[in-house]
Amino acid sequence: MPKNQLGYKKPPEPKFIREIKEIRIKEGMRGKFEAGFAGNPKPEITWWFNGQQMQNSKNVQIKLREDSPTLTLIDCSFDMAGSYECRAVNDQGNDKCRASLSVNSK
Repeated sequence: MPKNQLGYKKPPEPKFIREIKEIRIKEGMRGKFEAGFAGNPKPEITWWFNGQQMQNSKNVQIKLREDSPTLTLIDCSFDMAGSYECRAVNDQGNDKCRASLSVNSK
């Protein structure tokens, strides 16, 4: 079984080893979800909001640095509140983690 940089064995199927956590922020602030995963081959990572796949945009930044995907939400508004999900998929299987964003008035 292949090993990661720290020498730990990587499972073949994707597995979140650090799940995203709930965020509570005020309107206009920035929210950031961060996860950590393992899997070989490296899984495809996608982000979902209320069941819809997300893409990079003016208010959404999706990044993947090694085994750590991040979703940054800029200038959060009330319509951005809801359930966010990070999914990891490779030919060996899949995994997902979910957390909510709450946006309160300033």
